[in-house]
Amino acid sequence: MRETPRSTKQPLGIIVEGVDCSGKTTLIREVKSHLSRFGWDALDSSHRSGPQFERYFDLYVNAERVIFDRAHFSEVVFGDLWRSGNHFLPSQREWLDRFAFQNMIVVWCTAPAEVLERRYAEREILQTIDKTELKETQERFGRIFSDSGAIVYESVSEEALHRMAHDIVNTVTSGVPMQVKEPSQKPTDRLWGIIVEGANGSGKSTFVKRLKVAMMGWCSKTLDYQPTNPYLRFLQEYSRNRLCIFDRAHYSEIVYGNLFRSGNHFTAAELETLDTLVRQHMRVVLCETSPGLLIERHRALKYPKHIHESRLQEVTEEFRRVIPSDIVTVVDTSSELDLKRAIDKLSLECEGIPYEKMGWGDPKATRE
Repeated sequence: MRETPRSTKQPLGIIVEGVDCSGKTTLIREVKSHLSRFGWDALDSSHRSGPQFERYFDLYVNAERVIFDRAHFSEVVFGDLWRSGNHFLPSQREWLDRFAFQNMIVVWCTAPAEVLERRYAEREILQTIDKTELKETQERFGRIFSDSGAIVYESVSEEALHRMAHDIVNTVTSGVPMQVKEPSQKPTDRLWGIIVEGANGSGKSTFVKRLKVAMMGWCSKTLDYQPTNPYLRFLQEYSRNRLCIFDRAHYSEIVYGNLFRSGNHFTAAELETLDTLVRQHMRVVLCETSPGLLIERHRALKYPKHIHESRLQEVTEEFRRVIPSDIVTVVDTSSELDLKRAIDKLSLECEGIPYEKMGWGDPKATRE
């Protein structure tokens, strides 16, 4: 566990976790009463059927002033207890942990065992309490949140409730440093998107068009520069556009930010989170060509050119430097053979149509 630099940004959300009768609902109600005038609301995000990582990923990256009543931590605890460990792959769990601690306030509600047992007994709904299971659940939450950076709230009195709610509200309105877990570098099997990067004139857009033909059911989208909150923007774009080929992505933001905007783009922690997501669920293609052909293509572009041709090679080299070498495939777009191989590999991985079966350059294909 390590700390990020101090930040004054407002958290995207608040996660409130813990066993039943640990004071979660009361704390959420108290915090919401103070924050609702700032646009905050509460959401019950406990277990639902379906792919769990995709569900929590979407909830988190699209969160805006949300108090989560349970989150993926409960999915882990109760999944291990009642659903045979069916919840997340290790790399998915690492990503969700990291994002939660980096971008949200995480509160673990707890209470002494005798207090929990008494509260269960006083509930109006008739419940059969297994003290052993209650203790095991509490211990599992404890193992997750010990030394994690979560705020520990022991709900034993009204005074403790008001003090905790006051601290959370102050944190939301003033900003505090947040804890970040180290990301996992392990890939997963599920592929969400393909990122295609490169300098203007590198053949990037042509590669995207050809690849899309081979990717049945996939869309394509261009992610040109926008000045507001690039980190959240790219997380949301990656979340909302599944099975998508991205013509430019957050690596362009870094390259052009470094070269033309004084390095203004992402913090180190934000970049690490984005790279981890890419490693787990995406592929990256970097389009390149010879310096002479790059300039020739750049001159032929019909849209306004935002950089001078003298800096095109500098842009190409910056892409090489910025994109981690272990996740990028470099494609020479001046080579038809290299293009075919790259498209074949990606389309087969995504269950598309192999390049040689698409009829490129075959006169019969156009007549049929």
